[in-house]
Amino acid sequence: MAFNWTWQRWTTVMAAGVVIALPGHGRFLEALPPAYAVAVFSALATQDLVAKMTLSEHADQLNQLTLVGDEVWKTDGKPADSDYETDQVSFYRSVYVEAMQSEKGRSLGAAARAKQLRATQKLQQRIDLAWSGGAVAGQLVNLDGEIWSLSQIAEHFTWTASDAGIVAGRAAVDLHFEPRPNLKSHTRIEHVLGATAGNLMVDRITGQILSGDFRSLGEVRFGGGLLAHLTFHGEFRLQPAGDCWVIRNVRVDVQGRVLFSRLHGTQINTYSLAVADNASRH
Repeated sequence: MAFNWTWQRWTTVMAAGVVIALPGHGRFLEALPPAYAVAVFSALATQDLVAKMTLSEHADQLNQLTLVGDEVWKTDGKPADSDYETDQVSFYRSVYVEAMQSEKGRSLGAAARAKQLRATQKLQQRIDLAWSGGAVAGQLVNLDGEIWSLSQIAEHFTWTASDAGIVAGRAAVDLHFEPRPNLKSHTRIEHVLGATAGNLMVDRITGQILSGDFRSLGEVRFGGGLLAHLTFHGEFRLQPAGDCWVIRNVRVDVQGRVLFSRLHGTQINTYSLAVADNASRH
């Protein structure tokens, strides 16, 4: 899936990764009467919610978990162009690290496995570097191989919060985000951040993100639209894994063109928990 990884899959990881990374919490809101919830979220609590966001409750325990992921890419109108793969997702210092295990039902060859291992080692080095700067478990995000803190991501958006009722059995907050106006982008990742909006459903007590949706604001252009122009929208859900929470599924619909190729399709990722002893990882 090299081609899909470069554009379609990269867009999926970017869009999904951004929204997965941004929950927040406000413990004192539990005691407030419902009639005051929206006003208090808007006037007092929103920045506190964002500043205290976390990827997973008890994120320090993620390093003992392994996920198995099934990824399917369905090309609109061209079933023959559809693709699928199986991935293994481990956690290093609580950061998602994904490696392909098979493609179209065939295990990877030795050269491909070695390439995956080198990529994993390089990513772990980047995580170590970010960790040395004082990161906390659950506060680092893997965005297309770059390691970002949640605060870095949050700075690219403006936020509003409102009561979301009960989501996944929990009293939740709806955090709506849109790109901060007049924020210049210097990298490909910042370019996508500057074109993405959405909503996060977050546990108002613990800050655990439960689900969300996201979309591009109009067409996202690369090279003035000559290299690529894309629109996307999608949604995701998380699931409990013991005391932690991990990704359950992601769906992204992408439409556009890459150079002279049409890119219209849907990517669906589904994850289940695997039993593994990874206690030796940091």
